[in-house]
Amino acid sequence: MKYKLQQTDTIGEDLKDIFLYIASYSTTKAKGFLHNFNTTAKLLEESPRLGRKLDEFDIILVKGLKLENTHKLIFEDYIIYYSVDDKKQIIYLENIVHSAKEPMQY
Repeated sequence: MKYKLQQTDTIGEDLKDIFLYIASYSTTKAKGFLHNFNTTAKLLEESPRLGRKLDEFDIILVKGLKLENTHKLIFEDYIIYYSVDDKKQIIYLENIVHSAKEPMQY
């Protein structure tokens, strides 16, 4: 069954910041990044459990995310955090962070 994607304001800001950073040296690469992100996010509509569910260790590293129904998916050099609402069949794209970023900074 197909789920609907919904972006939070947080991931919207994250994507904007990433786009602007990449665009500062290559607009083509920045557009490619967004295209690849959207393609990857669309995969979640059909496979909401594609990413790994967060565990107790992850929740210590990522402030502000609830442990229940929250997953992470590796995408290029980034980690996408998202939660799944099975009742509403919605996937909430929570945030995206660079994998090398200090854990408590995001």
